[in-house]
Amino acid sequence: MMNILFQKCFPESTAAPLLCSAPGRVNLIGEHTDYNNGFVLPMAIEFRTKLALSLRKDKIVHVYSKNLDKHAEFHLTDNFDPSKQQWYFYIAGVLQLLMKQGYATYGADIVIASDIPMGAGLSSSASLEIAAGFAYLSAHHRPIDPIKLAMICQQAEHHYVGTRCGIMDQLIASLGQEQHALLIDCESLHLKPIPLNMHQVTWLICDTTIRHQLASSAYNIRRQECEQGAAAMQVNSLRQANLAMLTTYKTKLSPNVYQRCHHVITENERTLKAAIAMQNQDWLTLGKLMAASHRSLQHDYHVSCKELDFLVDQALSIPGVYGARMTGGGFGGCTINLIQDAYLNEFKQKITSYYQAQFSYPPKIYQSKPQAGVKLAIPEIAIEHEF
Repeated sequence: MMNILFQKCFPESTAAPLLCSAPGRVNLIGEHTDYNNGFVLPMAIEFRTKLALSLRKDKIVHVYSKNLDKHAEFHLTDNFDPSKQQWYFYIAGVLQLLMKQGYATYGADIVIASDIPMGAGLSSSASLEIAAGFAYLSAHHRPIDPIKLAMICQQAEHHYVGTRCGIMDQLIASLGQEQHALLIDCESLHLKPIPLNMHQVTWLICDTTIRHQLASSAYNIRRQECEQGAAAMQVNSLRQANLAMLTTYKTKLSPNVYQRCHHVITENERTLKAAIAMQNQDWLTLGKLMAASHRSLQHDYHVSCKELDFLVDQALSIPGVYGARMTGGGFGGCTINLIQDAYLNEFKQKITSYYQAQFSYPPKIYQSKPQAGVKLAIPEIAIEHEF
C-alpha cells in the first residue's frame, strides 16, 4: 500500500522507496517523571506510523501525509519557527538535525500514514520522528545507536515543535520489544525489559476522544514547576529528591510546586514497585499502584480532566478490573486498564454505556499486546545497523 501511495505522490521517482514503521506507545505507569530524570514503564503498541522514503539528489524534502491529505515542501537549510505549529516540523527537525550532525546529506521524498490516534496521548509524534529518522539514516547507509536516534528526535521536538518532552516516547518507539514493557531509567538511559506474562489478563486502552489545546503549554509549565522545586531543594533534578527532603523544604515552595514535586517523587517509587509486581504477576498490587498513580496525577499534578476521572472511577467499579489510570500527558487522551480476560466483554459494554450516558458519545477502545520498536518493512533491502 505504501509503495503504491508513494508512486502516486512521486511518479517521477525512479528508485524504489525504503519502507519503515515505528510504533506508538502506552505508558503503563510513570507519568511526567521522564523529564525529571525518573523512571517510566511504557510498552510499544500495535498501532504504527508507516513511512516510505526515497532520497533525492538535492536538499529539498517533499512530504505527503495520507492522514491529513496534505503536502509540504522545505529545504534542509530552512529556518523553522516552532510557534508556527506546522505538522511537518516533526520531520523537518529530525532530518535537519541529522544533517547538521553529519549523519546525512540529501533531501528526500516521503509519504507517511499512521493508524495511531492523533492527540490521544499514544505518542503519534515520537513514532513519526523515529520512523523518519530511522528511514532517513537507512537510506544514507548510516548506522546510528538507537538511543542516540531517540535523543536527536527528542531535541527536534524541543527546538522545532516547542514541547519540552522527556525521552520516554522516543526510546520506546526506537527500542520497544515484543511481549515486554521497558523499565527506563531516564537519568542513565538504562533500559530493563520487563516480561509481560499476560496470562488471563489484558491491557485495554479507553480513549476519551477529548483533545485539549492547552495540553502543550501546560506540559511546559509543569516542567518549569518541577525545575523550580529541584532548584529550591538544591538538587539537579527531582530524581535526587525524596519525601523527607521535600518535607524539609515545604515552606520554601509554593503550593503548586510542592504538589508537582510530591507527585514525581512518589510516582518514581510506584513505578519501581510496579515493575516488580509485573515480574511477579502480582496484578492486585499492580492495580493498586495504577490507581494511586491516577489520584496523584489528578490531585497533585493536576493534568487529568473530568472525562479521564470518570473513566477511571467507573472502571474501578466494574468487576474484574485490577487497575486503571490516565496515561500520557493528560488534559484528555486515554486511560489504561488492567482487566481479567473473563470480564473483558463485560467491561467493554459497561464502560461504553456509562461514558455514553454521561457525555452523550462513546469512548473509543483499543487493545494491544507489546510490540517491537522501529523496523524496516522489507528485510531484503535492510541496511546493517549498529543496533
